[in-house]
Amino acid sequence: MASASSTYQRRYDVFLSFKGEDTRNNFTAHLYQALCQKGINTFIDDHKLERGQVISPELFAAVENSLFSVVVLSQNYASSRWCLDELVKIVECMKSRGQRVLPIFYNVDPSDVRRQSGIFGEPLAKHDQESLENMGRVQSWKDALTQVANLSGLCLESNDILMLGIWGMGGIGKTTLAKAVYNKIRSQFEMCSFFENIGEDLAKKGLIRLQQKFLSQLLEEPNLNMKVLTSIKERLCSKKVLAVLDNVNDPLILKSLVGNQDWFGRGSRIIVTTRDKRLLASHGVINIYEARGFSDEEAFDFLRHYSLKHELSINDFMELSSEVLDYAQGLPLALEVLGSFLFSMTREEWRNQLNKLKCTPNLKIQEVLAISYDGLDDKEKNIFLDIACFFEWEDKDYLMMHD
Repeated sequence: MASASSTYQRRYDVFLSFKGEDTRNNFTAHLYQALCQKGINTFIDDHKLERGQVISPELFAAVENSLFSVVVLSQNYASSRWCLDELVKIVECMKSRGQRVLPIFYNVDPSDVRRQSGIFGEPLAKHDQESLENMGRVQSWKDALTQVANLSGLCLESNDILMLGIWGMGGIGKTTLAKAVYNKIRSQFEMCSFFENIGEDLAKKGLIRLQQKFLSQLLEEPNLNMKVLTSIKERLCSKKVLAVLDNVNDPLILKSLVGNQDWFGRGSRIIVTTRDKRLLASHGVINIYEARGFSDEEAFDFLRHYSLKHELSINDFMELSSEVLDYAQGLPLALEVLGSFLFSMTREEWRNQLNKLKCTPNLKIQEVLAISYDGLDDKEKNIFLDIACFFEWEDKDYLMMHD
């Protein structure tokens, strides 16, 4: 638990790097507010530094003491030496401290950032001319821009229609993330819909009912009667729409409900959560975010919130959290389920429960994970079973009997 205990040394969950004149009063302000509302301790320069402090060391210390850095790369980002120095520090912490970095390409082309061309080429060329005595510093800026642009990130165009995919295994937090974004930005759109468990609706009600429900939510017309399949495009092509399609498991859903980008008005945002990355690629979704499990530090911090509600000694908490972290393997759902009931038990009770979990998985967790397995075809299921036999060193028939 050495790595987990270092969580106490962290001052911030997220460090925001941005060019003030571009996004301080719009995108970054909204992002900062959304993070804070979710209890995520976020550093932003004009909220955390006291007047009179030496700002450069304070900023560098904030980067070092953050778990994540979110870099909002906007049109004038490269014109700021301050931003570029900040970015170099972020890349340094990414390499030396394992800090996670998420670039957001806000009205800029990632290839321009990567190659320092276009709107990112001009300010770098100017820096070259003005810093002939310190060419190494300029080169470090270029290297940092290239490395950050090569990371998986989000591309946002303020007026263009954007389709964003969020994919990952069951219980990893895709729906939670999509809902947080939806609730934060929905006021900026003419029509909104958060369609939960859409795959289940398709199986139960069929395609026509699915389209009718989707359009009914957006138009706020509960008694809507669709006559033709093209009515979604006809009714929404001039509207600024925010739609979240949650738990999509069939490409027919995307084809029938969101079709092409010209189905919606300028500035529309379509967010799709799924366990199948191939489904997103087949529909041409290029902005894809992979939801990942917690690191040991993040999981430990997550569990601390549950411990605050109960009277646990520090020794009991450390022992229990170590067992839970080992069992959950960073899966948010597992941490939430186990943290919600184990921390309310006595020492003897939670030890007994943990021993049971080693033999019999928690039913709620098992049900969510089983959905991913059920979604495999027969050939994929057989491959999965072969792998399981390999790791368990058991006969396949025996494992199937005890499934």
